[in-house]
Amino acid sequence: MALVNVATQLIGEGKKVLIVDFDLEAPGLTSYNWTRSCSDSKGVVEYVTDYRATKQAPDVSNYICLTEKLDGGGELWTMPAGRHDAEYSTRLNSIDWRSLYEVEDGYLFFEDLKQQWQNTIAPDYVLIDSRTGHSDVEGICTRQLPEAVCLLFFPNEQNLLGMKKVSRAIETQNSARKNIKKPIALHYVASNVPDLDDEDEIVGSMLQRFQSELHYKSLAAKLQHYSSLLFLNQTIFSIARPKSRLAKEYKRLADTIVEENIAERTAAIGFLKKTLRKIRGANAGEALSEALPTAEEILQIHSKDDEVGYRVALIFEAIGRNSDALSLLTNSHGENKSAVFSLMARLNHKLGNKDSAIDNLHSLLASEGAELPALLEAMSYIDILDSTLLNSLPESPAFHSLNTSERLLVAQRLDQNTEKLNIQERILSDLDGENEEKAVIENQLAITKIGLGKFQEAKNILRKYIYPDSPDITAYFNLAMATWGIEGSPSRDLFGSVVQIHESQSRRNTSPNYSMCLGVAYGALGQVPESVEYLSNARELMLVRPKQEFSCWTYTKVPSTEFQQQLRVIEAVVKEHGELHPAYIERVQARSQLH
Repeated sequence: MALVNVATQLIGEGKKVLIVDFDLEAPGLTSYNWTRSCSDSKGVVEYVTDYRATKQAPDVSNYICLTEKLDGGGELWTMPAGRHDAEYSTRLNSIDWRSLYEVEDGYLFFEDLKQQWQNTIAPDYVLIDSRTGHSDVEGICTRQLPEAVCLLFFPNEQNLLGMKKVSRAIETQNSARKNIKKPIALHYVASNVPDLDDEDEIVGSMLQRFQSELHYKSLAAKLQHYSSLLFLNQTIFSIARPKSRLAKEYKRLADTIVEENIAERTAAIGFLKKTLRKIRGANAGEALSEALPTAEEILQIHSKDDEVGYRVALIFEAIGRNSDALSLLTNSHGENKSAVFSLMARLNHKLGNKDSAIDNLHSLLASEGAELPALLEAMSYIDILDSTLLNSLPESPAFHSLNTSERLLVAQRLDQNTEKLNIQERILSDLDGENEEKAVIENQLAITKIGLGKFQEAKNILRKYIYPDSPDITAYFNLAMATWGIEGSPSRDLFGSVVQIHESQSRRNTSPNYSMCLGVAYGALGQVPESVEYLSNARELMLVRPKQEFSCWTYTKVPSTEFQQQLRVIEAVVKEHGELHPAYIERVQARSQLH
């Protein structure tokens, strides 16, 4: 039941699936409407007996049949257990499985069978139905043919003992052949789990025992008991009842199988993303030894996929293989060009190829459809390699690929010096948002203009956001600072409003910038103890988490050390009851004197 439902889930997604009935003692795959046409066809038993009779592997195309083909490209192929006639049991019982392996090259015979499946129909998935108890074919189906084994169990003591034996045999083989063959993945599926009130935690505790003793992280799926008369008709729930709980549980199992299949593009990319996170995490060495061979295998399977190449390049970079990473990207023509150019610039910079890195940055800015993270990262390398490139940023195709919110985020990164403030002003002046977004843009533009010494223009913008009934402390503070720049001295009314708003707030900002602003506001009013308190608080916050911070003293973002120095300057003046001279005003005055 589970196998057929998973198979139909997969073909519904356009996959080509071969199902093989290796439950030879109680075959049942051809009892469903979709597979019934194969019930009189030769299958596994005849395939083996014909081989033993002729000593040559038969043509597998005579033992499989196409049972369903969907418009979306999905195909269901079936290799039945065998022809259901009076002689079936005789043919099955005539097979000496031990002799087949020990005398008749059984191992090579089944390896040939796998290759014939691939050559004949090239299935995306081969699903093999087999019993997990003691049987002659158990080892074939759990240790030779599969790349992954789904172990379905009802959670009781008997099945736990059986599961331990099967899983131990698979894990033992994995360990013995770890340098020869890719390990077989194990998926554990609790099946027919009672859907009852488990107040005594009977089911829960048994499932915990299975997890503890079988050493799996989580179930691939849990198939709860489902009462329906449709089972009597061999109904395939994934087709007839796709929205039912049972069909959704089968869908989860199918998704788990797909996620482990690196031949699937989405699974391959998911694996590479997960691997990169592990390598960057605490157990990098362990993750690397386990995942690198698989990553390289993925690269071979998806050799023409640019996204896969990009993801593998990130892994190579994380382990120091920068040249290998760069070579993967050289001929990349994927959709995510901006991310590729950004990574190439970073790699070339690490390798000392400055001119190539600058070329990469030019290519990024010229690319349409750029993504925000790539552009933000590139901006940091523009600073290092060729800061003049920033002048072309606002007009670049990459920048114009961004939406208004993203352009605002880019602009907010350009506040470290006057040159960048000029670019920031160009960007913000061209932005047009709606309602709250427009307010954010205009307030940011006002802050930029203060930093550039355009105090009256800033004041004109900020006046629109002064609401006596619902005062915004940011707007009032920046208006006070713009007015200070115009008049040459602090406005006691405006800074008084700032302090009043702050003291009326129940929830207060705890950033170093906010505390610095309050220190300046209280200092402008001559309230020394309060000013020193908030300046000290800003210093403590910056010591706890040193980082670049926006400074209201310069109206630029500054390193933590410079921020601390500015706090000391302000505090020293305040304590001496001296007159504050903000650096952003002095900067404008110095520029005026030069002209």
